[in-house]
Amino acid sequence: MSSYAPWCCILTLFLSVNVLAGDWLRGGREAPETRDATLRFAVGAVSDIQGLVQETQRTFYDVSGQPEKQQLAEYYDLDDFGMDDSYPAAGFGFDWIWRYVSLEWNVLFMNPDVSTVAQRNYYIGVGDDITFEGQGYDNLLIPEGQSFSMDLLGAMSEVRGMFTPVTFAPAETVRITPWIDLGLFLFGGYYEIDAGPPTGTTQYLNPPEDFVIGGASDGYVGMGLPEYGAGGEIRLGRPDALNLVIQGHYAMCDYSGSTDWIVSTAHREKNADIDHVNVRLRCTLDIPLENGRAVLVGIDYQAIDSEALLTGTAETEEDVLAQRERFDKYVSFELTALTALFGFTF
Repeated sequence: MSSYAPWCCILTLFLSVNVLAGDWLRGGREAPETRDATLRFAVGAVSDIQGLVQETQRTFYDVSGQPEKQQLAEYYDLDDFGMDDSYPAAGFGFDWIWRYVSLEWNVLFMNPDVSTVAQRNYYIGVGDDITFEGQGYDNLLIPEGQSFSMDLLGAMSEVRGMFTPVTFAPAETVRITPWIDLGLFLFGGYYEIDAGPPTGTTQYLNPPEDFVIGGASDGYVGMGLPEYGAGGEIRLGRPDALNLVIQGHYAMCDYSGSTDWIVSTAHREKNADIDHVNVRLRCTLDIPLENGRAVLVGIDYQAIDSEALLTGTAETEEDVLAQRERFDKYVSFELTALTALFGFTF
């Protein structure tokens, strides 16, 4: 059988829905002309924030006859930076709804501001150079016991396109629309970190790099992942009356490959195995207005769970020695967000 045959069958099914089915099966998604776009505002909190960077193995030490130095592996988690609480969040969302395709854009802003004490020596790369005795340094050491503060203004953004081939309507007051979706998950932020005035310099890593002890800096952080998944919408109520709308989606990213498309220098390149899951559940009441439009109120719950294993790219002992690759790393990140929604259709 031709590899195109299954897709032809699916396309024929979609095009035949209105011809062969009764009212219980309809082509596409319900999209009244007066309600084919929605603007939402969200206010709530992000919580259960967990992040970890764990150095695991440095092949260079084994190849060069220094296995005892594997004990130099470091780890950092967000508890080290005092981020073990929930933080206010606010944002917005926008939907464009057509019959067979819909687009959705969500943005959520957060501003964690923490002050804590270093539990051990923290060796950190920073964005803006720290000046000490006339020289700039892009590495910072926060010594054990040193007080420091960090302020992060971050934004989590999602853009997705949804294909909505059919709607099931087993009753006049029930419409069920499944979809498959493709999208992009983005997180970006601007941070300021202050560990007091700089007091000196030291060297760390192998080959050694210069670190300034103390100081203040700022910079940007960011990440982006493609997502694919599935979801759906259940509408309860007559089309022109009060509706309870329940939406859910399960999106993921399963990637195995190089990081050369997200790093700027060859010696930072790694092989990456990424496993990312993004789950959302949204419940709203759509309250009709006399002009055919509607206002909506509701809640939105989101949970994100991401992890990655970053390993060296060298395949021979000669390459390992030449590249002097850093430690392999295990990275994980988790976050939940609960927000109240208010919006309107137009």
